[in-house]
Amino acid sequence: MSNLREYQNRIADIAKRSKAVLGWASTAQFGTDNQFIKDDAARAASILEAARKDPVFAALLQIVGGDKLIIPFC
Repeated sequence: MSNLREYQNRIADIAKRSKAVLGWASTAQFGTDNQFIKDDAARAASILEAARKDPVFAALLQIVGGDKLIIPFC
């Protein structure tokens, strides 16, 4: 594989993972109407729900018992 191909694959992988993080870290703070969720508890619940869907947290969900994922900033 050429260096250019490896570089392009690496950039594509970074973009894919960045999009996943953006999904639960930022996008989830906005409701279905695209308005910022002002209620802290509702916003935290939305972020938590989005994080549960990210494979990065799959192992954590198994360790802490399924639905008890805790993210410090929530």
